Amino acid sequence: MLIVSLVEVMKVYSQLLAALGGLAITGGLWATIAVGRSQVIPLAQAMQPPVMLAQAMGSPDLPLLVKTSAHFLAGDRYETKSKMQIIGTSPGSNVVLNMLLRTIVQAPHQFRAELTFSQPDGASSLSSLIVSDGKQVWLYRPDLKQYSKLSLEKFDQSDDSFLIGMSSSLFLQIPSETRKEIAEGNLEANADALKQLGLPLSLKGGQRTVNGQKFYGYEYADEKEGYLFSALVEPTTATLQQLQISGKAESLDIVITEQILQRTANPEVTATTFRFTPPSGVKQVDTLPIIPF
Repeated sequence: MLIVSLVEVMKVYSQLLAALGGLAITGGLWATIAVGRSQVIPLAQAMQPPVMLAQAMGSPDLPLLVKTSAHFLAGDRYETKSKMQIIGTSPGSNVVLNMLLRTIVQAPHQFRAELTFSQPDGASSLSSLIVSDGKQVWLYRPDLKQYSKLSLEKFDQSDDSFLIGMSSSLFLQIPSETRKEIAEGNLEANADALKQLGLPLSLKGGQRTVNGQKFYGYEYADEKEGYLFSALVEPTTATLQQLQISGKAESLDIVITEQILQRTANPEVTATTFRFTPPSGVKQVDTLPIIPF
């Protein structure tokens, strides 16, 4: 039987929400952006999310879910270009972090993620690199001329693991044999599909309209863990377009959204794609924050 614990993946992101909330309280990520970069802005002036018209959610479209899952898992290697945004909202202010991602993943554990972070002035950006050869991970900050190295296991347990992209992270969480069986269409479009995908029976579905474009949305709320996980699918092509997780951590309401711009199967790779060779003059350090603000 195919068992893919997607709910466990969701719990990883709920723990991330709590970690980000803790950083806000202790003067870490959010305080750095808010104070050091003058990024705290009144709610009335905050970045506006896409206009979404939500119809009532009901029983999910299982045939579309099965087809989308098969499409998402059809290959062993993908390149994903996406936009990711983290919004932290506290009484009277918003903190917004925007980044562009270009991630190549290759099952089971190799990846290369190029991250570009928007500066608060909107006119410049900083970049970071995360590379895994399947056993160890390199983090590189060109602006600091520094890099660090850690095991894949430690990276997966870190707060930085989601920065390769939620969709890419999700792809790598699914065992190869399970992925192949799903891609071959061995799931039947009935209630057993939810169990086989590791999704709860409480999963909801419904039509969504975002900026005039029609999508189908899936949604799962975990009241115990305190988060909401949702996905948008383009129904005519059964392609995943967006992942989002939201919840409350400490005094912040946090929303993490990844919008998939382009996903390409079997991108060209070389012997160095999943390796990192430090450029001349770059220093190795024990730890390195991948977010440059």
